[in-house]
Amino acid sequence: MYVVIGATGHTGSVVAEKLLAKGEKVRVVGRDARRLERLKQKGAEAFVADVTDASAMARLPQVSVIQSLGNMGGPVRPDLGLSMIATHDIGAFAAEALSRRDFEGKQRRELLGARDITYTEVAKVVGATIGKPDLTYQQVPPAQLKPALTQMGMSPNMADLLLEMSDALNSGHMRALEPRSAENTTPTTIETFVAEVFVPAYRAKAARA
Repeated sequence: MYVVIGATGHTGSVVAEKLLAKGEKVRVVGRDARRLERLKQKGAEAFVADVTDASAMARLPQVSVIQSLGNMGGPVRPDLGLSMIATHDIGAFAAEALSRRDFEGKQRRELLGARDITYTEVAKVVGATIGKPDLTYQQVPPAQLKPALTQMGMSPNMADLLLEMSDALNSGHMRALEPRSAENTTPTTIETFVAEVFVPAYRAKAARA
């Protein structure tokens, strides 16, 4: 049996669904029994527990930033190429690796997304897709960004950790250890992610405003 923790998150749900589709026995763990019900109906054994929410970092805070300020902002350098990856691709890769069972013990695998991309490039893609071709990305000092993050619902500790991680990315202390290859490149491009994930969230929030 496979146990998927954070099974209602963006990554865990993909892992659970793909394993269930392959006929595997799956136990799904999450904090909300109602959100686990969909997986239970597909054959999973549901277990309610208070575990770390795997989707907390995928709540698209840029949606609110763009609508209120008219631009994208964050702590990362605008010219820094990042290996951005869709959570769906992580889940799909994990499910496939688990179903193959071609590994022993604990292993770490790096996945590098479709290509390295800067936030300057991301802003251009987002802007073109939502009808704001002049949309730009601006690096925001941590002292200004932390209050904005906490106002969006992030805990002060989580905000500090996010800013610390961003500083490590900017300095090069946090970086991919593997060169890009066919094995660690995943299919979802930034253009596809923006069109299929970001834009629906952006429009839904605009409709509620």
